Amino acid sequence: MANERDRAPELTNRLLIAVAGTISAQWEKFTAWLVTGLAATLALIIANLDKAKDMLEPASLSYAIKIFVAILLMHTVQRVLAIAVASGVDQMANPAIKDLQPPITPTESAALLANIEAAYFPPFSWMIRGAFRKIRQGELIHIGTRVVRLSLTGTLLAVVQVGLALWLVWVIAKGLA
Repeated sequence: MANERDRAPELTNRLLIAVAGTISAQWEKFTAWLVTGLAATLALIIANLDKAKDMLEPASLSYAIKIFVAILLMHTVQRVLAIAVASGVDQMANPAIKDLQPPITPTESAALLANIEAAYFPPFSWMIRGAFRKIRQGELIHIGTRVVRLSLTGTLLAVVQVGLALWLVWVIAKGLA
């Protein structure tokens, strides 16, 4: 029974990271197609502006481009978050350090964490320092929780992108003469 309780944090951590990876990957695919489609649409309108200017108010196109830039900014942040989540998922699937013989000692583990922490610079070092502080205290679930929160933040950004995309299409449609 004690072993089952000892494994719960590790199993919870693994499950949270796996779920985060699925959520993040699915939204990333969808929003990538959305952004690509919007970019192609705007490029087509701009390329044929001489013909489109009679059908589309210039203010509408200008406004649509501003909305698209906002979508691009959010998509960039979402993509950065998706990379962080994918890195966590990949590390769980293919641990860089596994099956060490003999197993890593507490002293080696502390030195390893210190060396990894030293390799990062701000603002990344602040995130790593916080995560490693909890690892040093023996908490594992916080890693999975952090990865899930990154994934959910990416999901919120994706939902906002979809909303902005609908707004962009509405602005163009409204601007049609």
